[in-house]
Amino acid sequence: MKTFIIVDDELLVRVGLRSLADWEDSGYRIAGEAADGNEALELVRRLNPDLVLTDLVMPGMGGLELIERLRESGSCAGIVVLSCHNDFDNVREAMRKGADDYVFKLTLKKAELLEAFGRAASKRLWAPQAAPDIGAELQALSPPAYPTGSQAASRPTGAGPEGAGPAAPVRAFASIGKPFRVLALSFVGAEASEDLLRELGRHDDSVLAVATDGRHAWLALANGGRPSQEASFALAGEYARRYLGCGLLGAVSSLVLPGAAEPDTASARIVQADEALRLRCYGPGQVLTHAEDPAGALPEFHSEAYAAACMDLSRAIEASDPDRTRRAVESVADSLRLPMDESRLRSLLTDALVPFKLRARALGFDADVVEGAETLSDAVILSLSVDDAAQRVGRYAETFLRLAAGKSRLRREIAEVRRWVLADLARQYTVEAAAGIAGMSPSHFAHLFKEETGSSFIDFVNRSRMERAKELLLTSSLMVKEIADRLGFENPNYFCSLFKRSFGATPNEFREGRGGAAFP
Repeated sequence: MKTFIIVDDELLVRVGLRSLADWEDSGYRIAGEAADGNEALELVRRLNPDLVLTDLVMPGMGGLELIERLRESGSCAGIVVLSCHNDFDNVREAMRKGADDYVFKLTLKKAELLEAFGRAASKRLWAPQAAPDIGAELQALSPPAYPTGSQAASRPTGAGPEGAGPAAPVRAFASIGKPFRVLALSFVGAEASEDLLRELGRHDDSVLAVATDGRHAWLALANGGRPSQEASFALAGEYARRYLGCGLLGAVSSLVLPGAAEPDTASARIVQADEALRLRCYGPGQVLTHAEDPAGALPEFHSEAYAAACMDLSRAIEASDPDRTRRAVESVADSLRLPMDESRLRSLLTDALVPFKLRARALGFDADVVEGAETLSDAVILSLSVDDAAQRVGRYAETFLRLAAGKSRLRREIAEVRRWVLADLARQYTVEAAAGIAGMSPSHFAHLFKEETGSSFIDFVNRSRMERAKELLLTSSLMVKEIADRLGFENPNYFCSLFKRSFGATPNEFREGRGGAAFP
């Protein structure tokens, strides 16, 4: 049986991966989990797993550095990368550094991951000491080749396989003899199209030259006021939606003046626009930013608020509560309203949606196949801002919950009682009060609840409280007494006793990773 470790900084993702398959029946065993690259290196050193399944964007040591360190250390573990759909550059770099395969996080299915594991393990089995053969993967990931020779001389972009990065626009912009600004563009969910850029240049007099590396694009815009820049960006956005079916993000640099030092100045402005695009553009409702504007101090990412919102979303989906789900989606969005690297933000948005996939799996349908709704992938990839993403996910959730309600085997009255309990676990619950919600006599309700759910009503309440307690212990700094109080336990000692009886460890042992409940 092959072993593997999971490396991802988001607890919900790790939980989802654990439950994705009956791993031992599939010939694999989860040897351990890590929240960043440093923890993963120590796990690999101790456990020597056959495979490493890793996210790329994590605080501390990220996935790219982890891959590099593993290969430098001589590790023969197969490495499979968890990627967002539009994370082209990072995936390509991961393959260069020695990753063996990759899968898309949001649309991941059991069969897909098992196939990737098989390919990665096969490479390591047959060539454990050789440098990874990644030619085919890199070719599949690389942008389409550009014309060469005489054809290349006539194209306006100045881009080519050798022209990726700032060098491409520097060459394309070298002959411009008037002041201009660089507009850096990122196509959300699609690669930059050379034909689209050429067409854009023909219809916008402000565009002096264009360049692309296949995913991003740079436009040299004749120096003009902000209305002119915004008009050029709006036209580019219209073309992107019409011809590529995707969104567009943009950042405008400060002025480039022609002269002897122009190539150096252009290079600096390209970097300036790229940085503004990466760090500032994907903010709330903002799709175009100006590098000259003061960015202000970057606010701190409050991971506890994000984790709490994700957990509330999970509980709302489990309870099939549309209003609460909508509020939870808005809370996730609120926790992410700050300038942040685009790939990091998309990763966080993707992770927040894992509960939809878990609920769909429990009910036996595919979360990405919901008639009348765009897919979960599109909700993140095609969104132009955090607000747009929240609206898209909200629309998806409404349709999803209707479908989930139809798939649930519970009677309507029992499902309503479950929602009532999960909405506020601090209440003091009795069978009589629950029976009143269901509109039944207490004896009939107690019998029917156990028949429908497999447990008594009081057992369900206590089990739900214990699951919530685990979440709070893992993601908050609340004292055990405070957690007990939040969950309706007047006696903290009784809470601790019930927790240990449920999970084989006291709350403090669980929080410290000791005892049988460390990996629920």
